[in-house]
Amino acid sequence: MSTYVKAIEQIQKGNLQPLYLLYGTETYMIEDVIQTLTDRVLSPDEKEFNFSQYDLTETPVQAGIEDAKTASFFGNQKVIVLKHAYFLTGQKSKESIDHDLSQLERYVEEGLSDDILIITVESQKLDERKKIVKRLKKQATVIEAAPLEHSAQVEWLNKLASKWTVQFEPRALEHFLSITAPDLHIRKNEVEKCALFAGEGGVITESMVDQLVPKSLEDNVFTLIDRVSEGNTEKALVLYDELMNSGEEPIKITVLLARQLRMMSLVLDMDHRGYSQQKMAGTIGVPPFVVGKIRNKAKGLQSTAIYRALFDLAEVDYKMKQGLVEKDTALKLYIATLPGTLATK
Repeated sequence: MSTYVKAIEQIQKGNLQPLYLLYGTETYMIEDVIQTLTDRVLSPDEKEFNFSQYDLTETPVQAGIEDAKTASFFGNQKVIVLKHAYFLTGQKSKESIDHDLSQLERYVEEGLSDDILIITVESQKLDERKKIVKRLKKQATVIEAAPLEHSAQVEWLNKLASKWTVQFEPRALEHFLSITAPDLHIRKNEVEKCALFAGEGGVITESMVDQLVPKSLEDNVFTLIDRVSEGNTEKALVLYDELMNSGEEPIKITVLLARQLRMMSLVLDMDHRGYSQQKMAGTIGVPPFVVGKIRNKAKGLQSTAIYRALFDLAEVDYKMKQGLVEKDTALKLYIATLPGTLATK
């Protein structure tokens, strides 16, 4: 089993394998591994003839295997991608495609060609009970496309910046992570934008990130809670109106408000128990610097006040979903009264 970051490093060094199995929920990683492999093996001219993709929700796997077994007439190697191999998981496919898995098994067992075969499936887990999964895990280079841990995100972003011959200030990098959605496609595009602004050999600063990178919805909700904690209802409502004007839904904002309040409650409880910031981060599944921000926000609040705020929000959520109140008005009223609720001793 290999991680995404290690796999990319090996491919870039020219350590290539004939068979890859990519699975997981991070589609960016899957696409990037395919692209990096293809660029390493094939020239731009060769790609037209020696690169093939098969969607296994539409095409039987044996068609791709036949292609892999057929010699190339142009260039030395071919790259064949078999996408959406849901027969490797426990998911039931809606498509009635007749996959002859015995052909794939023979291809794997009888020795692989000089070509590169890449099998992908966007699924969190493989079905370890299946014979074909066991064989692939034994013979293939298996790469799990799972969400990156905080340290791996930092490493990945620094490498991405270095490709553009720029670097992040440490504070700028943490700020960048805190305001962007945890989507590698989005983060890659935002790094490129900052790099172009900084220029070759430049430094991406915290103020540059603030200027260029739009905040994620979750970070805007985080800021909204900040305003509420400060007792600044007017600024909180202005931010809420901005979110609504940008097309966000009240119910979606409600879900994120509840998440922020729950995390504040958890951090407050763990703080009372003497947990370290690192241990808190592992428990609630966020980076340590985020725990630090939540900790500061919850300082001075009572657990009972946060529970009351969560109870009131659950009631608003129920009424909105049942059509008992006008969503925008109900959530505005909740935000307007939240500073008083959190100030309860």
